[in-house]
Amino acid sequence: TRGGARASTAAAAPGKAKAAASAPPKAKAAAGGGDALAEGSPEAALAKLDIRCGRIKECGKVPDADSLYLLKVDVGEEQPRQVVSSLVKHYKEEQLVDRQGMVYCKIKPGKM
Repeated sequence: TRGGARASTAAAAPGKAKAAASAPPKAKAAAGGGDALAEGSPEAALAKLDIRCGRIKECGKVPDADSLYLLKVDVGEEQPRQVVSSLVKHYKEEQLVDRQGMVYCKIKPGKM
């Protein structure tokens, strides 16, 4: 069985298990096991972003704007988020409804 194969592998190499358990914390982090990211690293900057997958529930043109859509996107919150997008040249309104997209959610609300 699959579980038996794992058990026999672990039993065959007991020294490796002890070496991994006694490795210093820096070695574990370098091996991908740590949660801390180096301050100022590209990975730390990426971890600060709040990008979520959402489903477009409504789509309509923005009044007084020829190339903007006002989208209502469900990203798992109580209310859908309003997003302004310049996709008019690329999609019709009915093509966007019920599609998924990535939404940057760490942005302050602004006036149009």
